[in-house]
Amino acid sequence: MPIAKSEKFNSNRAVETERKNPHITFWEQDSAFDLHQVELLPVLDPDKPVIVFDLDGVITHPQDLKSQILSALGYSVSPEESDNHTARQKMLEQHPERKKSGVRQDYKQMIDELYVKRMSEVPPEDNAVEILRFLAATEAFNLVIVTSRKSSAEDPQVQAAGEWLKQYQLKFAVVISTSEQDKKEALSLIVPLFFVDDSLSKLAKVFENPDACTIPVSGLEKMHVFLFRQLANQQEAPRGQVGDITGGWLGVAKKISELTGNPFLNQT
Repeated sequence: MPIAKSEKFNSNRAVETERKNPHITFWEQDSAFDLHQVELLPVLDPDKPVIVFDLDGVITHPQDLKSQILSALGYSVSPEESDNHTARQKMLEQHPERKKSGVRQDYKQMIDELYVKRMSEVPPEDNAVEILRFLAATEAFNLVIVTSRKSSAEDPQVQAAGEWLKQYQLKFAVVISTSEQDKKEALSLIVPLFFVDDSLSKLAKVFENPDACTIPVSGLEKMHVFLFRQLANQQEAPRGQVGDITGGWLGVAKKISELTGNPFLNQT
């Protein structure tokens, strides 16, 4: 069975998007795995499917370190409770005197420490490194990261992510940062075959009707969307056209194999 191809991305749209939305930035790795910001979206091979991953909570496993940092700040939040919504709720319950504004500040302090200062301590999800290296070695895919991380000089989250990718020698065709904005505009530039994220709320925003998740935004009708199951999102319930990936990265490899017709991925 031939590999399914993605629609060819539109470089002119990349230019227009950059003008209209300065939050979107493009990053490219050199041969030494160092990450560099580039002005335009790097050219992707139109004959290879575009496979898109979120970084935090899909490729990386930050939940345990999140819990440790919050503990140092005086909160008791388990790794299973470390997603944004649940963690803030628990923090406010434990320290109501901090109010929502104080809890928001403390959570941001945790994120700053986690995603910048201590990023090198964050482990990968089980099997993620091996499978990503295998996918890259096949040279059959355009592997892309689309992350909500910030990339300013004051808040160099993407730069820290680049050091992490180099630490594990993981190579991607491009890393796209949306600086905490939704990802649909970035995704529309590359028209993926496959997109996986660990946040149902972020996945829902690629649909015209986020509550039902049944009508993809224009240009992304052929994209297959999946919720990656990890330690802190077990209570999420996929809906509509959002698929469910269980079994960690072995499940990711299986889904990519099914979509692209590459039986060798089942051997990972």
